[in-house]
Amino acid sequence: MIVPPGLVRFFKNTILLFAARLMNPAAAVIVGLVFAKRDGVEPFGEFSFVLAYCFLFGVVFSLGLGTLIGREAAKEPEKSADYLASATFISLVSAVAGGLCMFAPAGFFHLSGNAKWGLFIMGLSIFPSIVIFVWEALLITMERNNQLLAYQGVEGLLKVSLSLPAIHFGYGIVGVTSVFLFARLVCAAGYFGVLRSALRPMSWKVNPETVRKLLSLTPTFASLHILAVVFAKSDVVLLALLSDFNAVGIYGAAYKLLEMTFIPPTCVVSVLFPILSRHAKENGARFTEISSLSVFYSVAVLLPVAALLIYFADFIVVTVYSKSFAGAAHAFRILIIALAFYMVDQVFAHSLVASDLQGNNLRALAIGTVIGVGLNAALIPSLGYIGPCISTVVSMGALTMIHYYYVGRRLYRFNAMKTALGAAVIGALGFLAYLSRSASPFILIPTCLAVYVPVVLLIKAHLFECSDAPEWAAAFVKASPLPVEASHEAIK
Repeated sequence: MIVPPGLVRFFKNTILLFAARLMNPAAAVIVGLVFAKRDGVEPFGEFSFVLAYCFLFGVVFSLGLGTLIGREAAKEPEKSADYLASATFISLVSAVAGGLCMFAPAGFFHLSGNAKWGLFIMGLSIFPSIVIFVWEALLITMERNNQLLAYQGVEGLLKVSLSLPAIHFGYGIVGVTSVFLFARLVCAAGYFGVLRSALRPMSWKVNPETVRKLLSLTPTFASLHILAVVFAKSDVVLLALLSDFNAVGIYGAAYKLLEMTFIPPTCVVSVLFPILSRHAKENGARFTEISSLSVFYSVAVLLPVAALLIYFADFIVVTVYSKSFAGAAHAFRILIIALAFYMVDQVFAHSLVASDLQGNNLRALAIGTVIGVGLNAALIPSLGYIGPCISTVVSMGALTMIHYYYVGRRLYRFNAMKTALGAAVIGALGFLAYLSRSASPFILIPTCLAVYVPVVLLIKAHLFECSDAPEWAAAFVKASPLPVEASHEAIK
């Protein structure tokens, strides 16, 4: 069997990016674990809040430039250096505004003295972080994931090797945030060196026309990122306002584990996005094939993974943290349901952006964010940390359905009857597995997998059917003398 070179390159880039993306979350989990075991639930809650709060402002003031220049550089690689210089200039100006806005509302949260200093120190990382968002996107588009891995590894190693002594000697949140800031600066310096050598001849001269072009596209992309980060991080902020930092600590421990499960899907979609962007411009049939198959295999892989994580939730939480975080197991069981939606939603969202339909993505995110924030505000006062767990799952499911509505109207759609039948078959298998949950895991898990894999392959062969949406098909019929059906056959 001959494996296509493009497929080999795709998996190579995905594996490298997965390893790179794993470094920082893994470092944060290790540091958070030691921090939680030494200082307890409430200080860990403050630490989780500081990280989430600073991340929120960092992503908001990145203005979505990473996604924007990643798409533009994939379509016009000869202009990569020009896009880099202009996007970096805009990022630095935005970082100044973000730094000023970050500290104004911090007084509303009843942080301890050390946590306030930690927030200030971590807030300074907005400058390297925003630039890193932009530079990383360009490195991924240029397929420099091996160098991305190297510097992410250095950053993660610095965070762990310097934070653990800081915690041990009692420097707490101030010491850890100082280490995180230093590690970010080192990573930014490494990325600068890679880009400088990769884009020769290179000038950091800012092109006013490119700046104007990026700024004209920025409102939509910035809105997308603002809504995305509010959608993802408003739960921690509202929990800190409406409950206490003990609840934030329990919820933060569960959500940190959920974020670790998001890393592989995020890496796959990050590698997929430049490919979708190229085919959206050149070959609609190939675009539809790649995007729809990505959705199918996302569901096929992530459903059993989510089931396994629910089954072992207690063991995972107690092993990773401690018995004082036992409540996080209940939160994790609910949150992990969101994993089944996450990658499907990301494929839909990136397919819309790759096809220059980011306005639809923006509307979907706006609705999803309103649902998430509204549910958090309604449920947290009565349910505590369980409230944002329910809100996360419901809003993620709603966002996925809304994204599919737009994908079905503008790009492609699945056969509703066959999809419903496939879902019913998988649901029946899941129900049978639930009834057998008292069996030994050494028997239950292999048996379930032995039945599940052939069933998924049968569904793929007989029930997976996708067709172009009328608008998408019409666009490529005009561009090509071949009908869309013939284009599909030619690609096969």
